[in-house]
Amino acid sequence: MFRFSGGNMDLQKMWAFIYKCVSNDGANNVSIDYWRDLPGPGETSDTDFYSELAWCVYNGGMSERVIRSKWPYLKAAYHEFDPDAVASDPNVLQNALMVINHKGKAKAVIASAGKIINDRPIGERLASLSENEVLSYLETYPFIGSVTKYHLARNCGMDVVKPDVHLVRLTDYLGYESPDALVSEIVGFTGLRKGLIDFVLWRFLSWYGPAAYETISLFR
Repeated sequence: MFRFSGGNMDLQKMWAFIYKCVSNDGANNVSIDYWRDLPGPGETSDTDFYSELAWCVYNGGMSERVIRSKWPYLKAAYHEFDPDAVASDPNVLQNALMVINHKGKAKAVIASAGKIINDRPIGERLASLSENEVLSYLETYPFIGSVTKYHLARNCGMDVVKPDVHLVRLTDYLGYESPDALVSEIVGFTGLRKGLIDFVLWRFLSWYGPAAYETISLFR
């Protein structure tokens, strides 16, 4: 694959095209508003944190579309992500496995309920920590690793970028040092949140796959 250097790309025009392409879909207008208005981590409730944690655990290595289609059933299995209800239900593992048969992920989500109970209120805990401390804290949860911690932190309102395979590939293609460096440059001329930019780029790349790069190459 041809590799640009950052200076050879009209990044502003590329971003304007990608943003327009993604925002023209009605459902994604809602998503863009969500990322624009997402509260900071200090306002994260225990239930919201648990829900986002479960979302990140189940999405790791699995199709986002599949997880989204099964999400209402997972919410029911995990008692709408009430950690107290999960911790006290002896049937929660069985119910979760009936939705997605992945024992490792289900056990991780169930174990996380107990940790949330011990550490709550989670919003106050996150607000009291620096960015690096939050990222380290998130890794203390099972199935939250070196990439997933950024996913969870971003979903809880931190201004970070998830270095997933799509953004890493785009970063290398455009010649930037890191996904954060690429997104930060876009922040510089748009003033948008990193999480919103991250979402828009991910959505465009995940929709169009290799064809996305044919379009991006036009902005040399």
